Amino acid sequence: MLILSWLWLFIVLWFEIGVFYASVRRCNWPGQNLGGNHKNILIVADPQILDRHSYPERPSWLRLLSQIMTDLNMRKSWRAVNQRFRPDYVVFLGDMMDNGRLDMTHEEYEGYYGRFLGVFSAPKEKVYYAAGNHDVGLGSSGTFPENAVERYVSHFGPLNQVVQITAKYRLIIVDAPSLVDEDEERMKHGVPIKDWPSVGGPLEFIKGLSKAPGQEGVHNILITHIPLYRPPGTDCGPSRERGTIRAGRGTGYENTLSSEISEFLIARIRPVLVFSGDDHDYCEVRHQGGVQEVTVKSFSMAMGIRKPGFQLLSVPQDDGASTGAVGQLCLLPDQLGIYLDRYIPFVALTLGIMVVDLLLTRKTGMGSDRRAGDEGTILPLHKIKIMRPVVDWWVLRGLRRRRRAGRGLIGDFARYFFDVAGIPGGAFVLISIVFMVLL
Repeated sequence: MLILSWLWLFIVLWFEIGVFYASVRRCNWPGQNLGGNHKNILIVADPQILDRHSYPERPSWLRLLSQIMTDLNMRKSWRAVNQRFRPDYVVFLGDMMDNGRLDMTHEEYEGYYGRFLGVFSAPKEKVYYAAGNHDVGLGSSGTFPENAVERYVSHFGPLNQVVQITAKYRLIIVDAPSLVDEDEERMKHGVPIKDWPSVGGPLEFIKGLSKAPGQEGVHNILITHIPLYRPPGTDCGPSRERGTIRAGRGTGYENTLSSEISEFLIARIRPVLVFSGDDHDYCEVRHQGGVQEVTVKSFSMAMGIRKPGFQLLSVPQDDGASTGAVGQLCLLPDQLGIYLDRYIPFVALTLGIMVVDLLLTRKTGMGSDRRAGDEGTILPLHKIKIMRPVVDWWVLRGLRRRRRAGRGLIGDFARYFFDVAGIPGGAFVLISIVFMVLL
């Protein structure tokens, strides 16, 4: 029993803490072995913090459990990632909250936003956000309030912005959902992009970039929540779990930007790299002119992928660096696999061991007690003092067996189960409380 309990304690400690740190130790900053100085950027996509509106088809208790489990999983991942990498900057590729675009009271939104900050704690001055369709909405819908964009800006910052990382590298963060809406409005009027009289929107922001002084020799890295267009069936590379990214749209979402807008972005911004989110799975493609786009994996276990992930990006600081900006995909633990492929088999094996042990104990218990009693009456007197501790232990064991026999097999099993599960179960609860409340 004690062996089982300590074995389970090790299992719980490993799968609730150890695997997260082991996963991130497999990754390193890509510029680490290239020489020279680098600025290191951690890129996170689609954490989509769940709330009471997520998974409306589920009963309320299951929705609450889903929130707790996904928050706990991301808290563990985030702590392991931050302790391992300590990035210079953090960039979120949108969809920070699953239902940030919905109509809700100020107090409810503040609590929702507070949960996001509770999971992803980081110095505010080095964190940048790209707006996602789950943050500000996309298209028209009665569920998207008029103040969704204003609310987003007041909490996460500008929709479109330029972030200077080094003297030669900068991030161009584009409001992709608004770009889709503006492009649709433009097409309704049949106006070419170059003639569209946009004021204050993403198209005006992008056009202004090409006129900005001091661009010579500066490398742009495009940040967009929605991936760029690619031909149907374009392969995403071996790191994708399944399928590919297909163009399509529906209420509140668009899978890719249009072909025309994608070409416009590449021509005007001339990015050396593009990072996008929204799809939840990894995808690596090359566009016209050899421009590489990486669609980053979701950081959440609840987004339809088995292994969440994140992206590391090292940007050279030295003018004469021999290599440019380089990225690296990093994977996080398969939480569903831990539950289904680790915990469930271990539980089944443990229950089997317990049942067999109890049945054998009950079968041999009474006969052993009688034999112990008979043998005790014929021991030579000079051996009684020497054998007393052994006899006492054997008699006590027999008494316990007789009490178990009186309780029945179910009572014995329940007692056995709680004896085995007490220590590891307590550790599981303590770990959860520490990560949810204290860290």
